[in-house]
Amino acid sequence: MLSFVSNIDLEKIINILLEPSVTLTLGLFTLLISRNSNLSTLARERLDKVYHPLFLEIEPFLYKKVSLNDINAFLSKYYELENSHSLLIDPVLRQEIRWLEKPSALQEDKYGYNQWFRICDQISKTYDKLCKQAHLPVRSISYRINYRQYRSKIRMIFALIWIELPAIAFFSLLLGFASPRLLAVTYALFFLFLMKTFLDNL
Repeated sequence: MLSFVSNIDLEKIINILLEPSVTLTLGLFTLLISRNSNLSTLARERLDKVYHPLFLEIEPFLYKKVSLNDINAFLSKYYELENSHSLLIDPVLRQEIRWLEKPSALQEDKYGYNQWFRICDQISKTYDKLCKQAHLPVRSISYRINYRQYRSKIRMIFALIWIELPAIAFFSLLLGFASPRLLAVTYALFFLFLMKTFLDNL
């Protein structure tokens, strides 16, 4: 009899504890779905009205050496969009565009970097982030390599290594079994190549 009562008490306790847990879990789950849905809707609006038109204008000049004449169409499109959809534009991008108006903005520093590359960084990253949030296709690594949409050669090489990683791992295993010394020499030469590329970009 005593064990029957203790079983009932235990059952009641479990039910009392379980109900708030289930309610809390469902509430959090609903909140996350709602938040993601709102983010997706806003991301799609920002893409449609601002970042996709901007990206189409900037893509031919992405991370290229440019003059103000080259980017006139891009600047015209930016100011047109800013007048219509100012709230959808990232304030950092707005500031970067203002700095582009300085005479020295397109002059490269000792790292081969200038104001234009900062704008390319800003639009490229925001465009991909918004595509992810809106559940739309994002530029693949191979697409970016083919069209040289990387800020530096070293970044492009690391992206290429990432794509070819399965093949590199497979041939490393084969080479390792055939001749560990040859594998070590190959990796040493590859490391020297990376170092040279890195130093060339400094």
